[in-house]
Formats: sequence, C-alpha cells, structure tokens
Amino acid sequence: CTATKPTLPQALHPGTGHPPQDFDNMPPPMFANLASLGHACDRRRSSADTEVGLHGIVAEAFAKVDLNGDGKLSPPEIAQSLKSLLELQDPVNDADSICAAIDTDGDGYICLSEFHDFIHSTVVQHLAAGRQLEVERILRDAFSRVL
Repeated sequence: CTATKPTLPQALHPGTGHPPQDFDNMPPPMFANLASLGHACDRRRSSADTEVGLHGIVAEAFAKVDLNGDGKLSPPEIAQSLKSLLELQDPVNDADSICAAIDTDGDGYICLSEFHDFIHSTVVQHLAAGRQLEVERILRDAFSRVL
C-alpha cells in the first residue's frame, strides 16, 4: 500500500481569482516594508534616535550611581562610584566637590536633570568620536573632567 501525500488546495489570488504565482521570484509589492521582507537597508541615525539613545545612556548611568534607587545622588553614592570607577583611595572630598559643582539647586543631592546637564557633553563627545556608549567609561570620563 503506498500512501499519497495530501495536497492542500491552492488559495486564489484575491485580485485575479487565479492561483498564485511563484512568490519567491517576484519583486516585493509596492510600498512594502523592505526590512520585514528580509532586506537590510543602510539607515542613517536621525537626531531623534540620537536623543533617545542619549537620554537612555544618561538614565542608565544615573541608575548605576544611584545605589539606593531613591532617584537622587548623594555624596556617599558619588564617593562609592568614584572609588570603584577611578580606583581612588579616599574619594569623599572629591565626591563633595563634584556634588557641589553639579548640584545647581543646592539641596545637597543630584537629581536626574542636574546629572543630565553634567554628563550630556561627555556622552555627545563619545557619540561624535564614534565610541561605543559604555556607561562605566562615560562615567569615568565625566568624573575625571571635574576632578
């Protein structure tokens, strides 16, 4: 007894009512999203993409320094980051001077917007130089600039 492979009924093309053609060799339909069809395209980075990436890296850097997760950076948190990033033996005085330089509203803490203002130029320099946006490297460079 030989089993025959069942055949699936062919769907008819909605526009013509005829069976479909060989789709593998057909050009993509007009206005198709070429990326969804497996075509890679060179995409230039827009300023909006850069801003989203910039804000993301700033938020990631802030979170790395915000050890207790309270949404603000204290001198002890800065000191701990300086100790690990720059391998400073006694970073407390440096942390105090960094906080004084960044804390524009004078409340003794650094909020995300103050941190953004502080680290923004370092992130932009890394982007302009074509460097990978590595949080620890950006933090090291930004803190080193102030010390």
